[in-house]
Amino acid sequence: LWFRYLPEYLRAFGVSALGLGLFGTLKDLLDAAYAYPGGVLSDRLGTRNALLLFGGLTTVGFAVLFAWTSPVAVYAALFFVMAWASLGLPATFSLVGEELEGGHRVIGFTLQSILKRVPIMLAPPLGGLLLERFGLVHGMRIGFAVSIVLSIGMLVFLARALRRSAEHSRRLHSFFTARLRACSGRTAKASRDPTQSASRAKPVDRSSIRSRGS
Repeated sequence: LWFRYLPEYLRAFGVSALGLGLFGTLKDLLDAAYAYPGGVLSDRLGTRNALLLFGGLTTVGFAVLFAWTSPVAVYAALFFVMAWASLGLPATFSLVGEELEGGHRVIGFTLQSILKRVPIMLAPPLGGLLLERFGLVHGMRIGFAVSIVLSIGMLVFLARALRRSAEHSRRLHSFFTARLRACSGRTAKASRDPTQSASRAKPVDRSSIRSRGS
């Protein structure tokens, strides 16, 4: 909605060509450097918890851009804004791999890549309309506000999904624990009750033994 217009936003504050080049370098550097810590955090926190954390960091970046109208805010917020796109990339692919079976993972990754690019294609023209209607600075701030609202909605959705997943895991754990306890209880009872095993044994015909002996 507004990310591709950040160089124009910086130029409106008098940032030089060198400053714009440093902005592009910093963006690409964070895009590459955030992938490894994103994977480490996803392994330690779990994919859903990691996505919740990365979404929260991105929301902080949007709030900084909205509240602080300054070129310095753009450079500072970039460290937070890139969290979802770069830090969250390993967690996103891991979540798709966990939820889908082996035969459907390839199509799942393909659909994820396609759906990810749909807002990237549709949002810039909408952002351009905002800038033409309200001006560069005010249009960008409206875009920041829209991003904050959408990001908060995404965090609520992720939190609910995480809670449902935790409840489902607890139910499965309780079910299998109860089944294991029941099976172990029957096994222990059978081993402690010798009369039960004796009653199941075939009775010996003593008359046949006496007839053979005679």
